Amino acid sequence: MKEKKVLHLILKAKYFKQIYEGTKTVEYRDFTKYWQRRLEGKQYTHIKFQLAYSKNPPTMLVKIHDRNVIEYKDDLAYAFDLGKITEVLNYPPPTDTTNKTS
Repeated sequence: MKEKKVLHLILKAKYFKQIYEGTKTVEYRDFTKYWQRRLEGKQYTHIKFQLAYSKNPPTMLVKIHDRNVIEYKDDLAYAFDLGKITEVLNYPPPTDTTNKTS
């Protein structure tokens, strides 16, 4: 089995929730010198998303399907195609309001 290489990223609540719910399937990072240093020549297998900064922040580990440099909002950006969430810590599961029986 291939060894995990994990990229750590901090997200705002709305983006964390969208990824958790499966409605956001691509994560973008600007094509800047900062991100080039962090990403170029590295083959990350997963992204560990952290919800903001706090003592025990919610996190989730998400498999990366692919990474590309694309044109995004009239500039270049890194685009990570997100796969399956493999681990979630300190984040409540969504409340299921369907199929409830009394």
